[in-house]
Amino acid sequence: MINTTSNIVVLKDGESLCESIRQAIEETIDILKSNYKIEGYVSPNDITSGRNNQFKELAFIRYIAPFQKKRHTKEWLINFYPFVCGTGRRGHVSEGDPVNLAGLVNESISKTLCNPVIRGMRYFYLSLWRKKAVLLTMEFKLPSIQKDQDAGRLLYSELLYSVRTPGMKGEVDESKSLIPYLKHTAYRNVYWYYWKPVVASDWHVIEDVNNTDLKKYFNEMAKRIEQGAGEKTTYPVSSTGFLGVLYKKYGERCRFEFDKVSKYNPRAERDVKDLRFEIETFSSSTDYAGQKEVWLKLEQSYINLIEKGFSKGKVKLANQSLSKLNRYLFSILPKEECSPPYPKNFDRKYLDGVDVPSIRDSVINKGNLFINLDQFFTHVESVSEAYDNVRGFNNPLLDIDKPRERKRQTTNKKTFTIDDFRFIYELSYCISEVSWYINSVISNGAFEEELEGGASFRANGLNSVEDLVNIDVLHEELGLTSNTEKNLIIYRRAFSNLFEDMLKMHRNRSVVDMEDFGYVPFISYCRLSDEKEVMVPIRFIPTRLLKIVSVLLKGKKRYTPFLAMQNINQVVTALETGLRHITVRWLDKRKYKHGAVDVKSKYFNLYVNSDKVSRAWVRPTSKKLLEILERQVDSHRWFDEDHVNFLINYNNERVTRHGRVSPIFIRYDKKEVYGEHVASEYYNVLMFYVSILKKMIGEDPIDELHLEKDNPNFDKKKDFEFALRKLKNFSSGYTPHGTRASVVSIMSTVLPADIIGKFITGHVSVDTVKYYTVVNIETMQQMGLIDSVELDGRIEKVMAMMTPIRINADRKDSKIRKLLTHGNDSIASVLNDFGSCSFSMEAGEQYISGVEEMERVDRSRLAFLPTHICPLENECPNSIRTSIGEKQCGQCPYSVKTVDHLTGIQAKCRYLARELDSKKKVMRKHKEKNGAVETSELMQSQYMKVASELAAWTLTEKMLRENYEKLKNKVLVNKPEMLKSVVEEKSAPSDWLGRLLLECDEATTYPDLANSTLEAHVLRCRTKIVSSKVRLEEYYGKDDDFDLVEGFRHHVRAVCLSSGKTPDELVRFLENNKSKALEKSTFQSSQLLPAYKN
Repeated sequence: MINTTSNIVVLKDGESLCESIRQAIEETIDILKSNYKIEGYVSPNDITSGRNNQFKELAFIRYIAPFQKKRHTKEWLINFYPFVCGTGRRGHVSEGDPVNLAGLVNESISKTLCNPVIRGMRYFYLSLWRKKAVLLTMEFKLPSIQKDQDAGRLLYSELLYSVRTPGMKGEVDESKSLIPYLKHTAYRNVYWYYWKPVVASDWHVIEDVNNTDLKKYFNEMAKRIEQGAGEKTTYPVSSTGFLGVLYKKYGERCRFEFDKVSKYNPRAERDVKDLRFEIETFSSSTDYAGQKEVWLKLEQSYINLIEKGFSKGKVKLANQSLSKLNRYLFSILPKEECSPPYPKNFDRKYLDGVDVPSIRDSVINKGNLFINLDQFFTHVESVSEAYDNVRGFNNPLLDIDKPRERKRQTTNKKTFTIDDFRFIYELSYCISEVSWYINSVISNGAFEEELEGGASFRANGLNSVEDLVNIDVLHEELGLTSNTEKNLIIYRRAFSNLFEDMLKMHRNRSVVDMEDFGYVPFISYCRLSDEKEVMVPIRFIPTRLLKIVSVLLKGKKRYTPFLAMQNINQVVTALETGLRHITVRWLDKRKYKHGAVDVKSKYFNLYVNSDKVSRAWVRPTSKKLLEILERQVDSHRWFDEDHVNFLINYNNERVTRHGRVSPIFIRYDKKEVYGEHVASEYYNVLMFYVSILKKMIGEDPIDELHLEKDNPNFDKKKDFEFALRKLKNFSSGYTPHGTRASVVSIMSTVLPADIIGKFITGHVSVDTVKYYTVVNIETMQQMGLIDSVELDGRIEKVMAMMTPIRINADRKDSKIRKLLTHGNDSIASVLNDFGSCSFSMEAGEQYISGVEEMERVDRSRLAFLPTHICPLENECPNSIRTSIGEKQCGQCPYSVKTVDHLTGIQAKCRYLARELDSKKKVMRKHKEKNGAVETSELMQSQYMKVASELAAWTLTEKMLRENYEKLKNKVLVNKPEMLKSVVEEKSAPSDWLGRLLLECDEATTYPDLANSTLEAHVLRCRTKIVSSKVRLEEYYGKDDDFDLVEGFRHHVRAVCLSSGKTPDELVRFLENNKSKALEKSTFQSSQLLPAYKN
């Protein structure tokens, strides 16, 4: 029996269950006392939550024991169980709450003792399982204590003990151990996962494992994978890895049948090694042994062939394809009661699915799988005459079988913004500099037990930072004169703290305080988004970014802690060059400088010998990177091992066109380079640190941190240590390969694609360069290619609509409103005097006109708006909604416009022009990203809607200007306000600042026109003006509450008055001067900040 639910299954009841609970409580108490080395009787009253209470971990005795028949029931077991798995209402054991446990324990409990009780209950439930009273779940957590994940091993059954042996500490019972039957690489998977179905079942000895339970287990895993795991986890248990190892260990004691159950495993892929293992292990009982042996011979010969001439990646892909084929042959076909064919019988019927499942539908779902299987079948066809049961085979695959996949136009790797890239670039160089500095000091003897002359560091009292203040006095007392001797004293305490103390702690939470070394490095750069100079002190650095290893230095007889600089220097190289990380890892230290280095030049030629796609090529590169690479190579001279000069096959491939390489980034302790997984893990930690630093300086982190703490300031070491505890649950959206895309994207804003491919990244094809190019609006703005203050496009065409006065025709005391609502003149005569106009629309045999409609309706129904008069109380009739659309007043035949609406209409035109340009940019960006067709059609529809409305208002404005000119020479009874004002001719502003001020004036007069686009223009321009004069933080600190657009007009006027500049002169000034927001920074422009205290 196996339990695939999320709660326990209670197998016993009545007195039998009570007796099992009583015995389990007693066993739990004995094991707890044994694990925590406590002897004799412990009174429940002695167990408190006090800090120094030695019995705290025995809280189970106080809150659960002794057995009580009325309390410890079946319902109690079921209700308590979710908290043992960490799936209670609060979500996790570490957040245990007394409220949650109320009614489940003997008395009210403090929060401090909740977790010890829960830990004790894990022993209790495991004991019940051992007594066959319950079935646990696959989400159960085994009892553990610090440094021992198998603290409950005394409660393990024979089978549970066996599957835990690969990771078990201390002595292991060899009669139950699986270690002799496992490869070392399989230890972790077996130890982490294979015990889970055991505790969820009644498998206590190997004879208990049966076909029915295994089939149910595999079907449940397949169901979880298909539906999405949700709260349940899908555990990666392979058939050969799990059942095969058990069969090797226990042999004839096994009662399960491998072939009968393995076909139900969702992880039924078998690569060549798995298939061989299966045949060798189950040779006497496996089904279809003949077919398996023939296919295995062919697959093995194919793998041997490509291993001789192709990369490891190609071999891996071939193995994956053959795994899929084996899954089809030996799992999918048998599951459907179809015998797998011999190769000679494998024909089109298996592709087309004639009376059998189709391999095309179940396996060949990607183009690369098709290509690899096609190559394999071609190989089989070429050797078919040499094998029985293969003779006559023809490759059944056709081009039409290849899946049609839509290729991405651009990479899906997440790329940095320009400012984030600059931040990470400077930070990486900073960490590299720190690592080199520390290693230099170590290599010069910072770890000598005694100083020259017999003076001990500790003996001379150098135990605090304050002691460093009087270091010169100490030099004289010790008789030390050389700089080397002084350095030994200055840095010994810092290095002792860094290595000796750190190695006693959990490395994931260790943080180096750079103040201990006498200085705090910092990074500084100009942020392009706002031209602000940013300066960040790097005082606390996680030790995982310094990567401490033990090495044997020259002249030393013992191993010394040392910083492995390879990972950070690889990141620096990738950021500087945009090369793939595998290319960086295998750069050859004998060849990386191509030709002589010109002393006067800022660049050198980097010889890229390790590009996995193209042949060796030369890349012009900054000398800043040359120093990093030279330091990495120079560090090899510090070691006594000869392996740093050994030649290694590129990427450890047996046959490679790259030949043997002497890697720049070879490890200090082994004859190899750090692998891809190490680089990815290091990069993840670096991104975590970047997010912390950005949060420290008040910027948004590049990734979500989920620190579960309210706004830590990160000004103390403990804040960093707290954050690093969460690192195990952190996964950055940025990857090492995304660095390449970031470099290409940034370069694409200033260089053509062919130049980037030839001299920057080594891409052979221009299309490949474009694939890695991800440029968004933010990137363009930060690079200065788009200035959102500039107003161009359609709006240029409406800037000539310039009138020097503002008339609000919708105000209550406006002339037009008084005459139409309370005047004695007819509506027709008033409208004629005001030069009114409206469009007309055919409706059947009639024409609709706003002027005529106004004469028919009650005057009280008229609605007066800044741009027109509506005779329908500003409510659109259905005929308008279904034809031109609601609130499209420029095109509406019912809307009546007069010359007093002219200025409002001009402002409306400029507003619509801004909208149109904004939509055009969005459409262009969407097109560049190859967005969905449906979205493009919707955008085009919205664009045409705005364009039609702008066209109508533009035509109306032209008509009203003509009417205005005609009315100026007439004698009118009702004179429009436009004609009463003394108008001076004024040309439209030609500079962007003048146009922006005009739009601000209009938005102030007509508030509905102040949209977000205008506000964005205003904010950027406002920042430009102010940051050229004062510090930004001082300026913004003065404005707790202000109207952005209205306030901007006043600021511009104030600047012009105080400087004596016209808007035209102010524009030229801003374009010729950089921001000076941080010129008065209190930071000094040196490489190192002085040390400071908390």
